[in-house]
Amino acid sequence: MSGGCVRCRPGRTREVSGAWRCCCAPLSRQARASAPVWEAFPEVNRVLAGCLLGLLVERMVRVASGGDGGEWHRDRLAAVYVRQSTAAQVQDHAESTRLQYGLAERAVTLGWAPSRVLVIDEDLGHSASGADARPGFARLVSEVGLDHVGIVLGIEMSRLARSGREWHQLLELCALSGALLGDVDGVYDPAEHNDRLLLGLKGTISEAELHLIKQRMWSGRVAKARRGELAVPLPAGLVRRPSGEVVLDPDEQVRSVVRLVFDLFERLGTVGAVLGFLADNRIQLGVRLREGPRRGELAWRRPSRAGDGPALLAGLVACGRCGKKMTVRYQRGPGGKLHPVYVCSRDKSDYAAGQCQQLAGPCVDAHVTDLLLAAMAPAALEVSLAAAGQVQREQVDRIWRQRLERADYQAERAQRQYQLAEPENRLVVRQLEKDWEASLAGRQRLGEEYDRFAAARPRTLTAAERDQIRALAADLPAVWDAPTTTDADRKQLIRHLVEQVRVTVLDTSEKVDVEIVWAGGHRTAAQITRPVACLTQLSYYPQLAARARELAGGGFTIAQIAGQLNAEGFRPPKRSPVFTPNAVSDLLRALGIQRSRIPASRNRPALAQHEWWLRDLAGHLGMSEVTLDHWVRRGWATGYLHPQARLRVVHADPAEVKRLRALHQVPRGQHNRRPWLNNQAASMNTDREGTNDNADEPRL
Repeated sequence: MSGGCVRCRPGRTREVSGAWRCCCAPLSRQARASAPVWEAFPEVNRVLAGCLLGLLVERMVRVASGGDGGEWHRDRLAAVYVRQSTAAQVQDHAESTRLQYGLAERAVTLGWAPSRVLVIDEDLGHSASGADARPGFARLVSEVGLDHVGIVLGIEMSRLARSGREWHQLLELCALSGALLGDVDGVYDPAEHNDRLLLGLKGTISEAELHLIKQRMWSGRVAKARRGELAVPLPAGLVRRPSGEVVLDPDEQVRSVVRLVFDLFERLGTVGAVLGFLADNRIQLGVRLREGPRRGELAWRRPSRAGDGPALLAGLVACGRCGKKMTVRYQRGPGGKLHPVYVCSRDKSDYAAGQCQQLAGPCVDAHVTDLLLAAMAPAALEVSLAAAGQVQREQVDRIWRQRLERADYQAERAQRQYQLAEPENRLVVRQLEKDWEASLAGRQRLGEEYDRFAAARPRTLTAAERDQIRALAADLPAVWDAPTTTDADRKQLIRHLVEQVRVTVLDTSEKVDVEIVWAGGHRTAAQITRPVACLTQLSYYPQLAARARELAGGGFTIAQIAGQLNAEGFRPPKRSPVFTPNAVSDLLRALGIQRSRIPASRNRPALAQHEWWLRDLAGHLGMSEVTLDHWVRRGWATGYLHPQARLRVVHADPAEVKRLRALHQVPRGQHNRRPWLNNQAASMNTDREGTNDNADEPRL
């Protein structure tokens, strides 16, 4: 008869002297007396049972002490991840960095050999918010994905990631590869439900903590700003005392250079002119270093306002009129997109002469790009053959396989030496065992290095991918315009094949002569079309005006006139590809042909004294309606939208009309030069307050 135990699983009983007893109950004295003595068992059975009992005891002790992983995990790497959010924390919070490096000793305590501990510290100075790329975290994820890591150690979970996406990506990879995660609180297995739940909570708390930190920092900045105690980085020429007071730099040369810069700007009116003066006279600006071991020290820097942009021919374009290099300026268009403009203004900045020439950058860039891709067409065959052959890649793979084969041979040789040694010669056997283990460890390290190398480099192409590369090599424009090709890649490719691009604008028209000097001395000449500002700059404006008058006199509608002009090859100025009805309306209005649906003057409502309809005032001033409307929108002229006629009305008395006419006659760009000084003068006052020694000084 058998039964079940109330303290353990049912049916888990044993028969002792004809009676059934629970397996968890202690044996009686009679049962112990009936058991055979230990020496009665054969020696082989005693040795095997003793070894098995030792393993069971060791396993029980490890589980009782918080089981940190088995031999399977210790055969792999213990990755110690070290990170600080900013460079200032690396310098000022050295204790935190030291504690993180100390995790390598904990890995050794957990059973990993010192040679199997991998310290990843490339992210010192990188935030874990997920906004910036972290090379160290990318390396950690790669090692885990390659199944090289047995445990990942961090001082806390927020060191690993503060972004939910990155944190759960790491958890998923660790669960799939069997890697453990550990911090100062314990060791967790992401494959276990309870551990994964706890790790998920820790990651969520870390992400929420980042938001709270940002909120507290911003609140602190706002509170300091309200008290007037917010310290912001100071410009060149100013320093901050320990008391917080901002004063002029104590260095006399720094003060002299800053004073010279403001005097030059007041006299010349433009930043470009000031920069040209400083560059010609080789004057440098003194700045105080804000970070690093030399923080606060004085350094002299060359003044510059240069920046990188989408212009592909920056530094390669030369003026065909004077021979000087043309500079690049950027105009911000809709959506914040930058449009490059190549300008030859060296004589203007140096000698106050007129501007030599300028033209929009996209037209030149597109022309050079088309010729470049045509010149590179023979290279497409070489690209195709290289992709199909992959000779160099196969050679590198062959060398790696040879290294792995040599490591396998050394490990097998060490194994044979160990097996052939006499067991009684323990001194020799111990050394041979160490050599064998070293050979196996070296083979494992070499295999891991090969896995990293193979993961970092492009993999061997399949037949379908090789066919796709052949097709792309035949379609170079697709490669050039691909999102994976950056402006830096395009610039580098152009500079490999092009030495100089000389451009000459014919008068002020849309025609531009372009000469490309290729590497090797070959020259290519062509004529392209650039966008211009107004209709009168077009070389075919007389023909365009005559044709527009003819079509308007023939009774064509504005839409029909636009279609006919486009069909005959006429193009409007600026960046418009074709004539639109609005462009035709502007053209007819400029020619004095009234075809607009705007109410006639006799049907318009009456205006107050010194008020003008925008069209009438623009005609009176001899300027474009679009320009005058832009002035009204920017506040350079006073106007409003009439509620009945739904037309723009501008208020302009005789003095205002005189001012607007003078403003219209100012050279292009000149009216942008003085607003800063005017605003400064308007925001300054000379109220006499305080002591007598500073009563005459203007105050902001």
